[in-house]
Amino acid sequence: MTPSETGAGLRPPKPVLSLTVGMVGHRLTRRDGLPPAFDAPAVEAAMTRVLVLLRDTLADLRRKHGVWFSPAPPVLATLNTLGEGADRIAFEVAGKLGLARDVILPAKPEDYAATFVSAKAREDLPDLLAQTRSTLILPALGDMADDKAAARSFEQAALTLLALSDLLIAVWDGEPAQGCGGTGETVDEAARAGAPIVVIDPKGGIRLYDFGDDEFPVLARHADELAGQDAFETRLKQVVEALVAPPADPPEELTTLGRWWRRRTRELVRIGGWLKARDFQFWGETLERTPCGDAQCEGLRLFFATPHAGRWRLPAWGLLRKFLLHRHKVVLRPTDDADQPPHGLMKPLADPRNKLHFEALTEARRAADRIGDHYANNFRSAFIFNFVLGAAAVSCVSLAVAWNAPNEMFHGGEAVLVVVVFTLVIAARVRQWRRRWFEAREAAERLRASQPFWPLGVWPMSLHLRQPGWPGWYARAILRSLPVFHCDLNRYAPAARAYLLNLVQDQNNYHNKTAAQAGRCDSRLEALSLVVLAASVVVLIMEIAVEHAGGKADFEPVLRFFAVLLPAVATAFYGIRLMGDFEDTEVRSRRALAKLAKLEGLLESPAASDLRNLRTRARQVARTMLDDLENWRITVESRNISA
Repeated sequence: MTPSETGAGLRPPKPVLSLTVGMVGHRLTRRDGLPPAFDAPAVEAAMTRVLVLLRDTLADLRRKHGVWFSPAPPVLATLNTLGEGADRIAFEVAGKLGLARDVILPAKPEDYAATFVSAKAREDLPDLLAQTRSTLILPALGDMADDKAAARSFEQAALTLLALSDLLIAVWDGEPAQGCGGTGETVDEAARAGAPIVVIDPKGGIRLYDFGDDEFPVLARHADELAGQDAFETRLKQVVEALVAPPADPPEELTTLGRWWRRRTRELVRIGGWLKARDFQFWGETLERTPCGDAQCEGLRLFFATPHAGRWRLPAWGLLRKFLLHRHKVVLRPTDDADQPPHGLMKPLADPRNKLHFEALTEARRAADRIGDHYANNFRSAFIFNFVLGAAAVSCVSLAVAWNAPNEMFHGGEAVLVVVVFTLVIAARVRQWRRRWFEAREAAERLRASQPFWPLGVWPMSLHLRQPGWPGWYARAILRSLPVFHCDLNRYAPAARAYLLNLVQDQNNYHNKTAAQAGRCDSRLEALSLVVLAASVVVLIMEIAVEHAGGKADFEPVLRFFAVLLPAVATAFYGIRLMGDFEDTEVRSRRALAKLAKLEGLLESPAASDLRNLRTRARQVARTMLDDLENWRITVESRNISA
């Protein structure tokens, strides 16, 4: 991923087409004098065949789907633990093919090397580590000299490798694992997670374990319960495309209007050859689609085409908030800047193997944030203008009615206001302000929730391999293009914990402020609506009294004017309150705040210093944030109307 690659940094960065392949397998030699675990030359040839196929497939997909990715060459990365046997062969094969090589170590290098049987394997480890793109060193789960502790550490490394991989290549004899972290256990875990599995048997045979449908894979408790394919090339290409390509649009369904428009377009093109079909097709689609339609590629295209700086903003939303929140202050706890990692992570982030990728990840999230904020402001400003200008148009009518004097100025003013409202509605619909708002917001929140995961060596469970919507696909594609975080978690785990805690504290402040401000806006709009309605009732009573008296009062035209205007103003306040979603926003924020406040306390407890517990808490934080996002999205989509 390259920062500022489109429009001098004004447009969101596109992800690099990337695929991460985890590689695991048996040791070459077995204990107790048993024959070799596998035929090394045959396994090496099989690995080469699979990796070359994957590399060529990525190149083909780059040509097919290149519009959605960065111009940078595709990256096929291998993930390895550098164990004896199959792991070392995989590392060497990847090096010969010029692939990126990342490594996860279950313990400090010297402690890990002490578990090797071969003296040469111990001696070669430092040289191999020097050849990697990046290396993540995990804290050991006890003394590596203890077989049980070592097995648990191997298991933690295998699960980390699997969590960061899109596809698993395993040299496996089909037998159950002999202990924690063994090849059989890793393959079974991949089957439970729905990760594609390519199995190389000890004699070099290759089989792809197929999960059926790419979007809804059939999971299994054990890998041998899945159907295997020996003729795997075609299916593997399909699997890789399903992993990395953006979500496809659903089959097109047109209404009667849409079919008429397409037919009319063809007729016009046939009659006047100079007319371009795509121009009429654009307007036909504009009339057909809704602001939150299912055209995923359309939404992604709009996102990539949208500058996120130097855009003119409609002012109504900001002015309304200033009016409603006048002299309303929310006291927030002082916290560290959530965009700035804690001081303890500055050293590994300054490493060139992390720095550029971290900056690109941050830029992608900020771009989505700015786009979402811009279109949220414009959409909200548009409906505020529409309600206010609608009430103003009614006032023009009421002035003409009140004095029984039709005046061109009043009617002209009404016409101008109606035209402005119509223009805003068309602009919001054609430019899809509402859709751009909530889809960019979803992409930003997914990336925000994922940032602290990178140093932890896992990704949120919600960002599974296949994503149905483009915001999830974009977040996953950005994360997929990152290498393993290069650091030793024995030293930096406390800093990674502080990074996650910063995010939670920032989210607590955000929801505290949002809940307080939304509650204040809702209560003030409600009060204004009630006051205007009460005034309407008073005016109505005065009109009845004047009519009952049988006389004509000098202020009767004024009464008629306000009798028409006040209900329109009350309706405008109610409409702004409804579309602003202030009450529901307050409820959602207070619900999320309660959960995040509890998670903050759990993260501050001593138990959270353990890497396994820290990863669990991180996933719970992400789930809480994304649950709030999903609830908000459901509310937005339930009001599928134009501005």
